[in-house]
Amino acid sequence: MKIAMHDQRMSILPYPQLGQIGNFTPQRVWIEDSSGKTIGQLEYPLSSFAGYASSTPWDQLQVLYFFSYAFRYYLATPFLLLESGFETRELEPHEESGEVWRCMHVKFPASVPTHSQEQVFYFNQAGLLQRLDYAPSMSGLEVAHYCFDYRSFDGLMIPTLRRVVSRLPS
Repeated sequence: MKIAMHDQRMSILPYPQLGQIGNFTPQRVWIEDSSGKTIGQLEYPLSSFAGYASSTPWDQLQVLYFFSYAFRYYLATPFLLLESGFETRELEPHEESGEVWRCMHVKFPASVPTHSQEQVFYFNQAGLLQRLDYAPSMSGLEVAHYCFDYRSFDGLMIPTLRRVVSRLPS
């Protein structure tokens, strides 16, 4: 994966198979062969999910869209939240599993693809993201997204395990 940190671009090589490259921007995803020829594309990919249910299969271009924005988002947070257009506010602390986490409500600008335009981030005492709460726009279900097993990559702490579970109102 090659992720542009200050621009919403990403490429995955190989994708979906050897000799092909998957490319992402918020307005377009496309697959190129090894010569650079476009062999498939989807413009305005988010709109392609309209009317989908959780059981509806995705095609390769929709999978490319989801993985691209998700990985860019996962790897660029919390730096991404410093870009213009994000609205943040601190919430009351949250206690879970014997720990107290700081909470931050974030509203994403419409120009940034993400699971949900409004999310709550939970950070532990070391400042590491432990949990995200959101309702994915593609399903509308409320989920809690947990981050585990942090490792240092050139000094950046990245969770190497994530689990997403349904979140009940209770």
